[in-house]
Amino acid sequence: MDALLATSSHPLVAGVQAIESALAEMAHSDPVFLEPASKRALMLRLAHLEDRLAALRLRTMAVADDVAADEGARDVAAWLTHHTKGDASAHRRELALAQALDRRWTLVQQALGTGGLGGAQAQVITHALDDLPDDIAPEVVAQAEAHLVAEAAHYGPRELRVLGRRILDVVAPEVSEAAEARQLEVEERQAQEITS
Repeated sequence: MDALLATSSHPLVAGVQAIESALAEMAHSDPVFLEPASKRALMLRLAHLEDRLAALRLRTMAVADDVAADEGARDVAAWLTHHTKGDASAHRRELALAQALDRRWTLVQQALGTGGLGGAQAQVITHALDDLPDDIAPEVVAQAEAHLVAEAAHYGPRELRVLGRRILDVVAPEVSEAAEARQLEVEERQAQEITS
C-alpha cells in the first residue's frame, strides 16, 4: 500500500483500508460450501458493491486532474492505464462518464453512488440525456434525468436505451412533437434538394 495512503485519516482512505482488510480475510474462504440461498445473496451483494465502488472511483477520477499533472500524464485516464496496465479505451470512457456525472448529471451520480443503479445503466442514461436537443428547457432535462433514474429500478441498460430515445414523449410530449416536426421539415427539404 502507498505510504501516503497508509498515513491518511480521510474517511475514503479508511473505507478503502477496511475493504482491503475484509477482502484479505475472505480470500481463502470457498463459496462452494455456501447454501444456494447464500450464494444468490452473495452474488447480488457483490454486484451491488462493485457498482458502488465503481461510482466512488468515477467520483475520484472526475477530480483527479492534479494526479495526472503531477506525473506528466495527459489525463487521469492515461495515468490510470499506465499504473494499472489496463484498457486505455475503457479508462477514457470511464473518465468521460466521470466528468459528465460530476459536471452535469448529478442525480445519476447520486443514484450510482448509493446503489440505485449500476454502471451500465448510468452510461445509457447519460448518453440519452446528452442526446437531447440543445434547446430543451433545463427543467425538462431535469425531469428526463429524474424519470430515467427512477426507471432504472425496473429496467436494465437495453430497456433504458429504448426509453431514453423517447424520453421527451414521456416528460414533455409537446416538446417532442415540435422537435419531430422540425426534423421532418429538414428531411423534406433535403429530399426536395435531392430530387431538384
